[in-house]
Amino acid sequence: MKSPRGTRTWLPIVGFLPLLASGCIVGVIDLDDDERSNDAEATLLVTRSVPVTTQTGLRITGLNGNIEVFAVEGDHKVTVQARKRVRSHSVSDAEAHLSRIHIEVETTPDEVQVKTAHIGDPHGRTYTVDYEVFLPADLYVAGNLANGNTRVEDLRAWVALDVANGNVVLERVEGCALVTLGNGNVNAVVSPPLGGDIVFSVGNGSAILTVPHDISAELKAQVGNGSISVQGLSVANPVSSPNTFRGTLGSGTGLIDLTVGNGTIRVSGS
Repeated sequence: MKSPRGTRTWLPIVGFLPLLASGCIVGVIDLDDDERSNDAEATLLVTRSVPVTTQTGLRITGLNGNIEVFAVEGDHKVTVQARKRVRSHSVSDAEAHLSRIHIEVETTPDEVQVKTAHIGDPHGRTYTVDYEVFLPADLYVAGNLANGNTRVEDLRAWVALDVANGNVVLERVEGCALVTLGNGNVNAVVSPPLGGDIVFSVGNGSAILTVPHDISAELKAQVGNGSISVQGLSVANPVSSPNTFRGTLGSGTGLIDLTVGNGTIRVSGS
């Protein structure tokens, strides 16, 4: 994968840490044992910490569920808390199928990798995993999620997220930011490095971006159906139409490129 700062070569996996042995059932909800409904739920919380040595980033792959990543200044480990959930027609069936959700932590010389896998056909059951991850502030985050919300806070490195359906929140990210979102909203407060990129692509929803008022970048925004607004920024050579906006911020060294198919784009300076 190309990072916003260049090409990275992924190396073979040298370590493997399963997250299966450190969990306990922390909650069971039995709303209705009706065989025709999935109103019974079982949950299992698993936790694992791995030291950061040569690794410079986190790569997390989920299926259904939320991902929250919190940077911890001065920390030297990655801590993963994963809450597995199974909804089924009965408590006993939901509990029995918790083991079919596998969560793995793998380490390479470059990355800590977190993966979710389902074993077998769920046969109408609902499998979900919610992640909370705590990591050093200078590790980049690359994430991929099918359905759910993603949040990243206080990072001092780049972020690259690919989400099918859900909302993305970036709070106080000091790095490049790349977000591809099928359906949902992106709400981001980002301070990229000089010459850095912010690229958001949203199918249906909104892209709301706050950047420093003195940022340097070429600004491009485009919507298929919707609106674009730019506030609190000094834009040189602006060119706009009902569906597009272009202009230069500062010296124009970096890039802000925002695209929304159906929805709104709002860019503001702080």
